[in-house]
Amino acid sequence: SATRHVGACEIEASGPFGRVLVQANEAKGHPDAPLTTQELHEKFCANVALAGMGSVEAQALADALRALDSSSDLAPILRALRRPQARTPLARQ
Repeated sequence: SATRHVGACEIEASGPFGRVLVQANEAKGHPDAPLTTQELHEKFCANVALAGMGSVEAQALADALRALDSSSDLAPILRALRRPQARTPLARQ
């Protein structure tokens, strides 16, 4: 078990479909409930989309990052990160 306790949660919904209760002991992404490779990829793409990166660019960056351990050249990562300007400006909070 990981040393950081995120806590359990319980969600209940009711409607025409009846009553549904969902419980989780660990948050998805916690070391005890890790994301699958596909879930991690989808989360990565969703996050880089917030910076205005399109799906093709996101895939190129993801591929470059996955190859980082076997590469002696950071140029593919730097190329994947280099864009003249984000297409979707980030909102200031």
